[in-house]
Amino acid sequence: MKHLIGLIQTKPQWLNNEGYWRILQILRFVAAAPPALIAIGVFFVVAFDSPDFFYFVYVPVWLGVSAAAFWGVHAIAWAYAWVTDGFTQTKGKAQ
Repeated sequence: MKHLIGLIQTKPQWLNNEGYWRILQILRFVAAAPPALIAIGVFFVVAFDSPDFFYFVYVPVWLGVSAAAFWGVHAIAWAYAWVTDGFTQTKGKAQ
């Protein structure tokens, strides 16, 4: 959990500027918020309306999907930055 909070608060070194960092923050939030809201909704529906508490198992499942979406967007952004950085490094060597 500390590592996840650290990802939210500090800009990675592989991002070139502040604009990319802000875009990454927005994309991670957009990807992770819907599953987290579904998990909260399932929790309240099961806690207050359902006699069958078996459905509580879906709360950690949706929270896991939310965390996976957050990490997935982060991984895609890292891969994109890694590939574009590779192209800028070879551009100077070819000439």
